[in-house]
Amino acid sequence: MLPGRNRRLIAFLGSTIGNLHPEQRGKLLATLVNTLARDDALLLGLDLVKDVARLEAAYNDSRGVTEVFVRNALTAVNGELGATFDQRRFAYEARWDPEHEWMDIGLRARQAHTVSIERLELDVAFEQASHSELRSARSSAANSSSSRPAGPGSGSSRGGPTVPAISRSP
Repeated sequence: MLPGRNRRLIAFLGSTIGNLHPEQRGKLLATLVNTLARDDALLLGLDLVKDVARLEAAYNDSRGVTEVFVRNALTAVNGELGATFDQRRFAYEARWDPEHEWMDIGLRARQAHTVSIERLELDVAFEQASHSELRSARSSAANSSSSRPAGPGSGSSRGGPTVPAISRSP
């Protein structure tokens, strides 16, 4: 709460809005408009498009810091949900998507296999290395002065979402 008359401040920092597809950003902002009262405030973190070579160097760093961060998601799911993700079966990928002006980062299955997620009673089938992928939070530039979409979304840079097959365990 802000001082005086129960004013609220909603903070959305760190250019996180750039991790959303344009449609998702629109829905978020519309929800905020409908949620905020006249005297409330919004603090929104934005970023501009960075030099592509600089971004690629950061996400494909020689020490593998970003890859370790992304792979930690599999480790966390294994530990928290009893999943059977095998790190060796996934390749880390980070590439610039010029159409959306964002880095698209994630893990791609090296071979067909199935992962069980015990606590959710789910099996996730990764059928082909070129079609089964796990996408992670992607870094982007949210250029507020541009009408071009900026920011990552749930799809790959090859023309739309790619989702592994998911089925319930018996």
